[in-house]
Amino acid sequence: MNEAQHLTEIDFETLTEEESRELLNMLRSEVDNIDAEIVELLNERAKRAALIGKIKKFLGRPNYSPQREKEIIKKLLQIADAQLGPSALMRIYERIIDEFRAIQRREREKEV
Repeated sequence: MNEAQHLTEIDFETLTEEESRELLNMLRSEVDNIDAEIVELLNERAKRAALIGKIKKFLGRPNYSPQREKEIIKKLLQIADAQLGPSALMRIYERIIDEFRAIQRREREKEV
């Protein structure tokens, strides 16, 4: 049983107020750590997106690659968790892809 499954089995009827506060603080701390990891990974993704933009420019390819973006979304939907859901994941990643496309565009414009 993973940690998330274990947490969903908490009996909130039997938790004391103090236990509830402790659990809340623990979960918030875990979310903060996860957020830090997400930002770190997004920064790594941004570095690669910038480099991809430079390579696309060198190869004379357009910045926007709809087929590649469809492939990304398709792969992500295959690993989507029921908790987040496919439509939420798509909305999040469409936004991420838009931002990284903008990074690529800025990199290409820098080189002009």
